[in-house]
Amino acid sequence: MFDNATLFALLRNSNDNTEVVRIPLDRATQKEINEIMAGAFNEFTRDKEQIPFDGNYKVEGNELLAINNFNLPDEVTKAIRNPLNVRDLDYKDDQIKAVFMGEYSKIKDKEVLQIAFQKFSRSQYVKSSGLNLYYSGNTFKKEKKDGLSILEYAQCIFDNGSFIFEKYKTTNEIMQLSEYYKEATQQEIDEFSRYKELSIPNNKAFIRNANDQWVRRKLKVLKESKVLQNNTAEEIKTKANDTLINIATHNGKVVFPEDKQELKVLLAFLVDEVFKGSFSNETYMTNSKKKIVS
Repeated sequence: MFDNATLFALLRNSNDNTEVVRIPLDRATQKEINEIMAGAFNEFTRDKEQIPFDGNYKVEGNELLAINNFNLPDEVTKAIRNPLNVRDLDYKDDQIKAVFMGEYSKIKDKEVLQIAFQKFSRSQYVKSSGLNLYYSGNTFKKEKKDGLSILEYAQCIFDNGSFIFEKYKTTNEIMQLSEYYKEATQQEIDEFSRYKELSIPNNKAFIRNANDQWVRRKLKVLKESKVLQNNTAEEIKTKANDTLINIATHNGKVVFPEDKQELKVLLAFLVDEVFKGSFSNETYMTNSKKKIVS
């Protein structure tokens, strides 16, 4: 795997456009990095369960998040297919945000694309202006050379249509994930004030509270679930009482509280993230959930 692959870099830029450059290597270094990146790709998913990403679940140590039918930027795909058409890295002017290596092939006329990505931090630049000490023969020696430090693991991979990762924040710095991360738009937030099932006594407070990303995510889930449309205010209040949550209603409508923390508890309840312990009878709010398939 990756036997003839090329090492590339994704660059930081001010306009969020994807720019890819090639990192030229000598033959010996190329062989070693190919082995490292291939090992990182294979190790990434070993003995790990893949959970479909929806923004509502935080993975445990043996789990990964996956987005199927992920749309890779064309620049990345083109680089893997035709590496010689990609310009070389300008060490002085280009700013690297990630490095990656991949392999393109066809099996029975079907394209297969596998890529390992690694976030690149500024600390991985080796600058000749600093005092860089290298260990050799029981002695540290100074080297006045520019360079890059490549780590031996991947932070996300693309495997034949699926983008697989562990941490959203880190991965989003490598590859833009916003289109897969559901949260209410400003237009959708404004629509809540017109819901006939809701009473919002202080719309300014609601709009202010909706600046919170967590609130926008739950509003999006609430909108798509149609819980408010499929249950009366009294039915919702009764279910809330069963979990020891106090929900205000007014004229047959659920009241959105002005206090942000109270609003968060209400939203968590409406999207099935509040529950009563079966044995403790305590009420809990969870920040992560995964549907159990029976």
